[in-house]
Amino acid sequence: MPKEEKGYWFSTENGTHIHAEEGESKKEAMQKKFTNFGKKEKLTFEKAVKNADNDVLDKQFGKDTPERKLAGAIKTDTFEEINNKRLGVKSQNETESHIKSLKEDADKKNLSFERTLLNDIKSNPEKYNRFTINGSTYVRDGLSFDKYKDGKHISTGTVNSVAADVANSFEDEKPKYQTIADVSSSVKKELKEKGFNTKSISVRGRNVGYSDALDITIKDPSIDIDEVRKLVNKHESYERDASGDILQGGNRYVNVKYEYGLFDSIGEENKAEASKLIEQAKSNNGSGIELGNKHYLFHDKNDNETFIHSNEHGMTPIYSPERLGSYLYQIKKFGRIVSR
Repeated sequence: MPKEEKGYWFSTENGTHIHAEEGESKKEAMQKKFTNFGKKEKLTFEKAVKNADNDVLDKQFGKDTPERKLAGAIKTDTFEEINNKRLGVKSQNETESHIKSLKEDADKKNLSFERTLLNDIKSNPEKYNRFTINGSTYVRDGLSFDKYKDGKHISTGTVNSVAADVANSFEDEKPKYQTIADVSSSVKKELKEKGFNTKSISVRGRNVGYSDALDITIKDPSIDIDEVRKLVNKHESYERDASGDILQGGNRYVNVKYEYGLFDSIGEENKAEASKLIEQAKSNNGSGIELGNKHYLFHDKNDNETFIHSNEHGMTPIYSPERLGSYLYQIKKFGRIVSR
């Protein structure tokens, strides 16, 4: 049986290909590889391979080893061709078109392109083994990516940093990092451009330890909170660990809510109608009263509880006629309950 390869391959800034053993750092692997060729010659791995004959390569790496196969490829192929063969890439153009379509789709839906791309890379890593976008080439190496530009190695980054880098490459005019004050100003401008009355929406940025938060408070009950969320959620960014917990530090949270007690006066105005509906539900022998858009009012005699039920949002308990009055307005206005 062939010997199982352990460790990983990586490339130096000048395109030299190095194999590191399991648990060995890149620096240690480079020192060992270059020392094996002798300090006097001062040859890089690639030059040594190109100048060596097959017998020397067989002796250096052993026959039919992954290192020997790669050394043979270096003698005849360019760096790009080696990576394409090693990674089995069929077409970089397909990945480039796919990324651009993700960008267009995210923009149409007012979603974060960076987060959309990040989720897609994690879900379909094989699509991103190697791709070129906006003048930069990215080569996946396990959980990390090497970035190349004009044939030179620029950096090595995580999946998250590559998603951010690609997203920023589409928006040259946008700074790579915005302070929470910058984001607050941008959000106010975006809300105004979308036709919202910015006097009815409070936007406030604040620091939260090593992270920051954007608090958006709606002061007009006629404004649909979900429409605001769709517009501003793209500014939220955070990372999770393998267990799904949010990592601490460097995060940006977006909180959108209605002003406390905003619907109270509306509930008071609808109190009489709500009281009648509650009494009707109590005497309705368990049958529901439709309130609109598939929302039904029920009363459970066993538990003496009144509640609204919808297939989409489940059960919402009714604690007072005023509360039901506010819900009647929300169902009529938005087709659902937006503030409980």
